[in-house]
Amino acid sequence: MNAGYYNCEGPNEPLSQMVSNPKSLGAYGITSHNSSTQKRLENNAKYASCAIDYNNFYTHLSYNQSINEIYLLVPSFSKGSSYLRRMTKGVIGYKNQITDFLTIDAHIGYHSFSMQMDLDHFSNSVSGYSMGQAEIYETEFVSYFKPCNTFEINTGCHFQQNVNTVFSDLQPFIN
Repeated sequence: MNAGYYNCEGPNEPLSQMVSNPKSLGAYGITSHNSSTQKRLENNAKYASCAIDYNNFYTHLSYNQSINEIYLLVPSFSKGSSYLRRMTKGVIGYKNQITDFLTIDAHIGYHSFSMQMDLDHFSNSVSGYSMGQAEIYETEFVSYFKPCNTFEINTGCHFQQNVNTVFSDLQPFIN
């Protein structure tokens, strides 16, 4: 079993020190009220995993979520532009040494990934987003043939099916 958590408020630095011409910040909606990176570059991550082996059966499960506030081309106008990613993976399998020289390993698995980026640019009325997701199922069978200590042959068959892939994007400031 493994778990982790990370949280960071991000830097609090004036935007005027990050550009060669501070007067240009006004064109991006930056005023004296939103002229620093405070609360606009935060990071948060969570992770959990579990691996269980019993007799010749095994299962591995994991989940990961991270949210990063970013600047994409221009500074954020108000709350920050967030980039959220979620990943889930699960595998159930069976591995057994059949003879002194032959071992087999078979498993099925599920993978899920999603992302969402909410962009905060220029003003409250101009924002953008990117969203995407994918789901994958897989199965694999591998045999390990080792007739002696100096020679080994591994053969296998792997099948993977992507059942759901979606991507959507709206970036009005780029169009």
